[in-house]
Amino acid sequence: MSFNFPNLPIKNNLLRHLVWVGILKIILLYCIWYAFFRGNNVEVDADRAADQILSSQTTTN
Repeated sequence: MSFNFPNLPIKNNLLRHLVWVGILKIILLYCIWYAFFRGNNVEVDADRAADQILSSQTTTN
């Protein structure tokens, strides 16, 4: 299998391949974040957080 990557200043083919895979991974992670998590803003105040923590401790077995 041969890949035609643009010329990078990296001479080692394995290292060049790993750099491209890393760049692709970062791009895909950004796309996932943008699609699913970008617009979610959760407002948490101290009273609601305390109620949630205290209620979860009393219901555990």
